[in-house]
Amino acid sequence: MVDPWLDNLLLDNDEVRRLWAARFGERRPSAFALLRHMGADCPGAVQVVAEGAAPSDVAELELLDAPQIEAHIAELRRYPAQWLFPDRIGRWP
Repeated sequence: MVDPWLDNLLLDNDEVRRLWAARFGERRPSAFALLRHMGADCPGAVQVVAEGAAPSDVAELELLDAPQIEAHIAELRRYPAQWLFPDRIGRWP
């Protein structure tokens, strides 16, 4: 079964997963439901994409300075589900 492996590609926080599911309009915070929206940006350079879709080969890095990192950490402390930043294609960190 691949379910445990897929599940481990996502953050291990049920509250955050529920908030993500609500944000994406999904009824359940299952790995399949969430990876439908976040699968192109998984750990270990794994991409989970829809059948027939091509994985992205574009990789961009953005260097962050200390104040930017501090701001992101402060935001995560206030809002744990804020792993998806509106001004970024992927997630942070």
